[in-house]
Amino acid sequence: MLAGMMGDYATTAELLEQVLVYRRRMGDKMLLTGTLNNLAIATRRLGDLEHAKLLYAEVINIAKDAENIKTQAHALHGLAEIYMDIKDYTNALRLQRECISIRRQLGDIKGLAFSLNSIAISTECLGNTILAVQMESAAAKLRQELGIIIALATRVENENFVSQLRDKLGDAEFEKAYLDGQAMSLEQAVTLAITELE
Repeated sequence: MLAGMMGDYATTAELLEQVLVYRRRMGDKMLLTGTLNNLAIATRRLGDLEHAKLLYAEVINIAKDAENIKTQAHALHGLAEIYMDIKDYTNALRLQRECISIRRQLGDIKGLAFSLNSIAISTECLGNTILAVQMESAAAKLRQELGIIIALATRVENENFVSQLRDKLGDAEFEKAYLDGQAMSLEQAVTLAITELE
């Protein structure tokens, strides 16, 4: 995990593949899904999207069978990111919507922060820049309130995304949409995300 936090995804994947062998032998579903999820993240970062998809699909199947909806939501989020990578934003939003609904049900506030950010990106790619800024603003507010520290690679991607939104809208329109997002309660932001996706 330390290698992954430092951006060394090749080492991360190599080590997690070894861990996965032991997890499968142990038969502990919770530990197995955690390893599969982490391996899927590293594999995605290495560009092997098909393998990452299979890993997430396995997690979702195990989680559904075990009625572990928190793990299911985490895997749905990861799978949505893969669909974003291949520019299938309609399916990405479908998965994100399913994920955010589960996280809302669970009261998973940290998870909601990540979901709102992902929804912002897909929404922008489908042409709704104002909503994208509002979702990103609500996500940023939540991350700050929770003291969430994101990995360097993710932080750089996020900063670039926000810059692109500002460039597209111009300062005045961006600031208005951003302040609208900051003014929303978490429930309002989640409801807006779900409503706009229906």
